[in-house]
Amino acid sequence: MLAPPSFFIQNRLFFTVLLAVVFTIAFSFFNLNSIVLLVLLGCRLFLFEDPRRALRTAFANPVFLSFFIFCLLETAGLLHTHNTHAQFNAISKDATLTAMAFIFCAGRFSDEVLGRRLVTAYVLIVVAACLYCLLASVPVYLSQRHLSVFFYHALTRPIKQNAVFFSVYVVFALQFLLSTGEKRQTELGVPGWKNTLRIGLILFLLGMVVLLASKLLLVISLLLIIASFFSKNGQKIRPSIRLAAAAAILVTIGLMAFTNNPIKRRYQEMSGNLSVIHQRKVGPDAYLNAIQLRALEFRFAREILDEHDGWIFGVSPGDSQDYLNQKYINANMYVGTPESIKNHDHGFIGYNFHNQFLETLVRSGIIGLLSLISIFVVVILAARKAGLIEAGYAAAIVAIFFIPEAPLTMQQGVFLFCFFPLVTLMPAGWKPPAVDKKAISPHETKGKQGNFTLPEQDGQ
Repeated sequence: MLAPPSFFIQNRLFFTVLLAVVFTIAFSFFNLNSIVLLVLLGCRLFLFEDPRRALRTAFANPVFLSFFIFCLLETAGLLHTHNTHAQFNAISKDATLTAMAFIFCAGRFSDEVLGRRLVTAYVLIVVAACLYCLLASVPVYLSQRHLSVFFYHALTRPIKQNAVFFSVYVVFALQFLLSTGEKRQTELGVPGWKNTLRIGLILFLLGMVVLLASKLLLVISLLLIIASFFSKNGQKIRPSIRLAAAAAILVTIGLMAFTNNPIKRRYQEMSGNLSVIHQRKVGPDAYLNAIQLRALEFRFAREILDEHDGWIFGVSPGDSQDYLNQKYINANMYVGTPESIKNHDHGFIGYNFHNQFLETLVRSGIIGLLSLISIFVVVILAARKAGLIEAGYAAAIVAIFFIPEAPLTMQQGVFLFCFFPLVTLMPAGWKPPAVDKKAISPHETKGKQGNFTLPEQDGQ
């Protein structure tokens, strides 16, 4: 066994493997990402410290337990599913979620310096992915002469990412850059050229959020910018700079509101008649905007739970999508044509519920939904106890994102659910509670330097 460093990512090998996990998920190398994640799990479990101690530490951590119980409830769907193949696919994603939570919660993970180094590397990886998308879109624009290649899903096509999901990665990179000062989250907040670079990256990432055209995440980004102005560190910024930044934001909003552009059209698509949710037959030619589709899926979810007595334990992750696909078919919605199916266009077939809370309710019932909600509660309480407001923000952003999307059905969604709340729970400026050395033995204090407050620390 290697001699363990003070913190997990203090070891260069472990730190490099962790960055490989981030890189492969950002650039959609999903098969490679699974392999690298297993390597990182092996490093955590067998090379850092005694496996039994790591397991005891993880299961004593309420944050890990909340993730583990949620995944266990989803796995229980294997007992009553009709589609074992789909169920095992769901279990594989739950295993990924459990593994990531274990890596963060199985002991000493990081200190303030290492935490800054990690999120700085994360920001640079996201910026690299953004630049690659922009550069790869230039030849397409030169051949097509249409600006749409720089917006929404077309922009992230070079890295095979869902534009909405990738927007979450960009928003968290933006949050890390905005979190400077006493608990700064990157190494780019110091005076001088690094601070100038930080401001430039903030503006660049904010522009990327605009191009990615996610309505919700664009609003969240603007709220993060505004909140930074009123934060303790934001008050230190010269009034003239704050005024200029506010003016730039207002001008940008004005241009998007009063000119014909893809972002404005994305917001205009939200209007529509909700009477469609009462129609038994929608029709294959009917256009459904985002709100209409989600309202219809909400009705389908209620019907599925009623028809299969699934309110308590759900219908299982394996059967959930099959039942929803049948609802699309019964409503005579577009499900592709023989010609389109050859090109992998199946219409609405395969569309999830577009709401993770609703998705979980159908898959695992009220018990599973409560388990999912408990994860956010536990993370927010841990953030409050540790004095890490950034972790609370991260959990809140993910919870809000779960309302219009169901990301846990995809590998990149599993990553963002676990990585961002837990990476912000690292002790950026937080020190473990003081203990009375006379009251406890050195053996008892060993292992209490983790980034979460373990139960054995209570009352110290």
